[in-house]
Order: sequence, then structure tokens, then C-alpha cells
Amino acid sequence: MRTSTKLTWGVVMGAIAVILLVAGGLDALQNGAIVAATPFIILMLIMCFGLLKAMSQDADEAPELQADYVSPKTAARRAPGGRPGPVGGGGVGAVSATGPHVAGGAPDKPAAG
Repeated sequence: MRTSTKLTWGVVMGAIAVILLVAGGLDALQNGAIVAATPFIILMLIMCFGLLKAMSQDADEAPELQADYVSPKTAARRAPGGRPGPVGGGGVGAVSATGPHVAGGAPDKPAAG
């Protein structure tokens, strides 16, 4: 946008604000702002409707994602003892109630001495 266009709009907006303040005080300025914002309310409502429609279509297209999701609270309720277990079911470096394990092996035993 060119500088002259910005300057023109700035002067016009300032002049409108000054005229409204002189003519009717702050109430006239507030009413003018409300009248100017009314078309944007309609635009925002249309945008909200479009967003809800898109979200609904997205949810309908991917029900398998909804079935696989388990919230952390639900996972904690399902786990024994009320605490979630290790992610992935164990493996290298996994720690359980019986101690650390190595994948495919038994718990570490101290060397016979």
C-alpha cells in the first residue's frame, strides 16, 4: 500500500472521529463504531458456521482416529493400580515393579561371587 493511500485513510478516519466527538460526544463515536462493525458480525457468523461444518466433516471422515484415542485419565483408570504402565509394553531399558529388564531377557541378577 502506498504512503499517500495510508495518509489519506488516516486523515479520513481521524476526521470522522473528530466530527462524531464534536457533534455528539463519546456516545455518537461509540454508536458509529457499532454501526461500522455490524457487517463484520455477519461475516464472523458465516465463518463460525463454516468452521463447525468443516470440523463435523473431518470427524465423520476419520472415526478410526476417535476410536484409537485414549485420554490420559482413561488410561490411568484402566491400568492396574490406577497408574499407567510403560509405553509400548516394555523393551530395552523398561522398568517394571520387579526391576529393570533387557529386551528378551530375564531381570538382571547379581554375579555369583
